[in-house]
Amino acid sequence: MVGSSIGSSQRQGERQYSHDVKVRLLALGLAAWVAFYGWVYIRSMRDQGSTPYWWYLAIIGAGAVPPLLTAAGVRSRPALICGAVTLAIAAMLALPSIGMLLLPGVIAAAAVAALSPRRA
Repeated sequence: MVGSSIGSSQRQGERQYSHDVKVRLLALGLAAWVAFYGWVYIRSMRDQGSTPYWWYLAIIGAGAVPPLLTAAGVRSRPALICGAVTLAIAAMLALPSIGMLLLPGVIAAAAVAALSPRRA
């Protein structure tokens, strides 16, 4: 009886570890996507003969900080929700041009916020 409860708790711990790793990898992928989006934004603005709006880059950078912290192991669901909202606002601001490219990042940010553990 004791052996089965130890095995059960060990499997539960492995599942929790696996879930945490998946959330952290998704958060890292999201941060990479946002960095790629920022690069595309800078390139497209320069190709059009304009300078990038640095305030806009600051907004998408602020949206990428919570996923980076999650990838590093810091758990804060409210920060992840704020990051997802920030990325959604950035996507809406750029919707007439390349904002659609940020929508997968917004979806991933919402998924990271939903899948992250509630405990801190």
